[in-house]
Amino acid sequence: DEGLAIGAVNTLVRMENGYMGYNTDMLGLTREIKSYGIELEGRKVIILGAGGAAKAVAYMCMAEKASEIYILNRTLEKATEIAEHMNSFFGRQTIRAMKLSDWRELEGKYIVIQSTSIGLKPDNDRAVIEDEDFYSMIDTGVDLIYSPFETKFMKLCRRNGAKAYNGLKMLLYQGIIAYELWNDISVSEEVADQVYEVLEKNARNNTVLTGFMGCGKSTVGKSLAKATGRDFLDVDEYIVDKAGCSISRIFAEHGEEYFRALETEALNEIYNTVTGTVISTGGGLPMRKVNRDILNRLGEVVYLDVSPDCVYER
Repeated sequence: DEGLAIGAVNTLVRMENGYMGYNTDMLGLTREIKSYGIELEGRKVIILGAGGAAKAVAYMCMAEKASEIYILNRTLEKATEIAEHMNSFFGRQTIRAMKLSDWRELEGKYIVIQSTSIGLKPDNDRAVIEDEDFYSMIDTGVDLIYSPFETKFMKLCRRNGAKAYNGLKMLLYQGIIAYELWNDISVSEEVADQVYEVLEKNARNNTVLTGFMGCGKSTVGKSLAKATGRDFLDVDEYIVDKAGCSISRIFAEHGEEYFRALETEALNEIYNTVTGTVISTGGGLPMRKVNRDILNRLGEVVYLDVSPDCVYER
């Protein structure tokens, strides 16, 4: 049904009397949003763009029983074509086509799915809508783009308090679904997570330096960042800027447990936003398991191993 409704298939499965066609982009996106706990049933949804990807998104939103769906596009005719087709296919008038510039007519909170190519690397500094007021209407944003790992659309969502996700899991799941269909098997979420971890590390392009105090994390990190054309971030400096006081003062006034909690909080923020960066951690940061789990997904972790005598001399 999805292939007929969307008008495109990307996976063919040999059957006894021919082939069955599937659109795994739509199936992959459905699996992605569910993995993030996003429920479309009864929700209001905005779809940005009216290309081939938007057709798959519109079908998914209808199939998952979103209450109201708005397709916003610069060319109204293209959005109208998708809306009329999907409304007819499902037998209910749920989708409305609108010009992109008419978003101010909408009220309330929305799930917004960004399906255009605007913001795709190397066009990193653009979003299909730039007005901050638009993003105050969003509680969850999903960008089908996955390179860069955090698009400007996602940054604007997060800046205005919304959750934001890219399309990397959609890429993974559509491939997994095709593999499942071809081989008549089911791939577990555990295996999918292992593959995603590798994809995520590559997409983020981060290197995380760990090691005991005085091992050279900052010195090596700055040199590596310069040599590879990436940014450098020191987690301790990040915490100091956020807290507005020195680490020694935090320890003195609040104790170590409080500081360790700040480390985890900072690490979660960095995980959500930082790509293309060499990251230097505090010496004790990896001692917490929750921190180690975040670091493993944040980037390639390198332990700088130096002798105790070397540390003592430094």
